[in-house]
Amino acid sequence: MVVRDAMADSPAGDSARWSSADELELARLALDAALDSILVHDCDGNVLYFNESALRLHNCTREEFLALPRWGWTQQPRRVIEQRMADLEANGSSTFISQRRNPERLEAIHEVHARMVDTSRGRIVVSVIHDITERCAAEEMLRDLAFHDHLTGVANRALLDDRLAVAIGDARRRGELLGLIYLDIDEFKPINDRYGHDCGDEVLRIVAKRLSHSVRETDTVARVGGDEFVIVLPRVGTRESLNDTARKLADALSQPIEAGCASIGITVSVGITSYVPGEDDARSLMTKADLAMYDAKQYRDHISSVEHMAR
Repeated sequence: MVVRDAMADSPAGDSARWSSADELELARLALDAALDSILVHDCDGNVLYFNESALRLHNCTREEFLALPRWGWTQQPRRVIEQRMADLEANGSSTFISQRRNPERLEAIHEVHARMVDTSRGRIVVSVIHDITERCAAEEMLRDLAFHDHLTGVANRALLDDRLAVAIGDARRRGELLGLIYLDIDEFKPINDRYGHDCGDEVLRIVAKRLSHSVRETDTVARVGGDEFVIVLPRVGTRESLNDTARKLADALSQPIEAGCASIGITVSVGITSYVPGEDDARSLMTKADLAMYDAKQYRDHISSVEHMAR
């Protein structure tokens, strides 16, 4: 294979044909071919240059872009603009995340690399704007997978541990009641055996949805086992309120579940406990609720609080 050096093969005088105008044209073509948006403006917010990607980002023509008022190309509040310009003045460059609505009115996320440049006609700002919307969505999905149960969408053990630790710290500081409910579906294995695992999975999804709809937004529903769920109830008010919530959850699950394959009735065993300052940590609280649940299952009470464990 022969590799030819184009410059070496050209007559010595040919290089002169690349004039300053030619180089400017090449630079313009290269910038317009860039996938990232490139925007140049002065310190007063007047647009001086933009490439084709910047036009697509702002969904306007060249004429419309040039006719924009000062800072008219940004959707940021004035106080944010002033802070970013102050950072550029102080440091010479800045990298930040910016959000804007795209032409389809969807939220787009951009990573902006801005640099202050001195020229013979004053200072200008050169910004390279990179669309990271898809990357952020992928990262959000990974975070969601890391902290949520893949089958039901409720919290998994990792998120439960975090929420419970925060709730315990809050209860310790405020002296307010923190409740914990441990719930198990009775005789769940026969559902899988009779109707199949796909039907069993649908039952679990519906159970998780009913539990989530039966508690407050500040509460946490988590799946901790095959058919076991834990509900963290911070600032629950009184023990009677905690008991009422447990009964509400049991009632919500007493209605037949239409799982696609069949109409299935289930019962649940519910263990209830509350945080005792100076005595409990996350592990002991989970243990107490778990034992109360098994106490309910053993005595077929369906709902049992930790106080019943001494029977």
